[in-house]
Amino acid sequence: MINRVNRNMNDQDDLYDINKYRKKKKYKQLTKKILIILCIAIVVLLVFFTIEGIKQKVDSHKSEVTTYPINLKGESPVDLEVVDGHVAVLGKSKNIFYTQSAKKSGEIVHRNVNPIVKVSGNRILTYETNGYKVRVDYKDREVGEIELENKILFAEINEDGYVAIVTFEDRFNGALIVYDPSLNQIYKYSENKKYITSFSFVGNKKGILTMQTTQDGKLSSVVRLLDFKKEKDTVILEKQFNGETVYKTNYKNEKIYTFTNRAVVILNNKGKEINRYELEGDLQHIDYINGKSILFVEDVMEFNKVNIIMLDDENEVISNASFSGKIEDVYISDNRIVVLTDENILKYNYELEELEKYDNNKGYSEVAIIGEQVYAMNADYLYKVEKEKVE
Repeated sequence: MINRVNRNMNDQDDLYDINKYRKKKKYKQLTKKILIILCIAIVVLLVFFTIEGIKQKVDSHKSEVTTYPINLKGESPVDLEVVDGHVAVLGKSKNIFYTQSAKKSGEIVHRNVNPIVKVSGNRILTYETNGYKVRVDYKDREVGEIELENKILFAEINEDGYVAIVTFEDRFNGALIVYDPSLNQIYKYSENKKYITSFSFVGNKKGILTMQTTQDGKLSSVVRLLDFKKEKDTVILEKQFNGETVYKTNYKNEKIYTFTNRAVVILNNKGKEINRYELEGDLQHIDYINGKSILFVEDVMEFNKVNIIMLDDENEVISNASFSGKIEDVYISDNRIVVLTDENILKYNYELEELEKYDNNKGYSEVAIIGEQVYAMNADYLYKVEKEKVE
């Protein structure tokens, strides 16, 4: 009887072991299936994210490799320049740079609301009138920023990176502050009787300051040559233009070229007038490059006509041309002159021969040129203007 009971108990134990084994086997099989499903899911996810990554890279590459015209909507462009061989779209909050093949090559964020942007060489100067900050950039990095205590009237930069800032101070009608390329202050000049209206560098050690005053009830201008290296008596030359407004000055070969509302006047290094070219109409635009004065003068006889006059360093006329239309922009390179009017884009050489002419049928507001290629911009797009054969 006892043996039978023991056998029954052994049989029950064997049965329990078999059930336990079967459960364990089923659990292992289930675990294996779950692991396989998880592995498959992970592989699927990896493949999915890999494909998405490739698609994003392709889409990103497609967005970077664009063609002209380039969409500028939302960028608020204000000016078009050439910086280090790249087309520079200067905007209200940032400057964007493009290669000649339309690839975006850089971007500088300056966060100005109403910026004034000036380019000299490969440097870009950005500021706001009545603001307190001036910044200098290359196309791919920031040089630095100058913070001032007084409001900015205007600023200039030369090709070597020297910066001149004219500010308004309570005790003075204007103050000129000059900085070296590292943006360290090296010179300051204050004026309490006359209003500072313009400034131009003479190399890196001197500058020409233009001021406005009244003489016998008429507006007059005063031109002063300043020496930054002197500790006192820094004014080394002064010339007053009674009844004339000086717009711009340049210095070359010991001569000061002074552009007024009436004439182009050449002064020697003592401030004496040695030559004067009288203008026959209102001055629309002035440039001085490679020792040549380039004047855009309104024709007094014919409505809506503008005369281009090129003078040599002795004020002799070496070439001239004319066109019809209102000037919207002028861009001058080392060997080409591009004029944008409300009707056309005109390209000239330095002999003022018209090389190409395009219709301004897209409301262009700015132009630039690299080599022979003309670029034009309106509020929404940057265009590479198609070349035409010279007729």
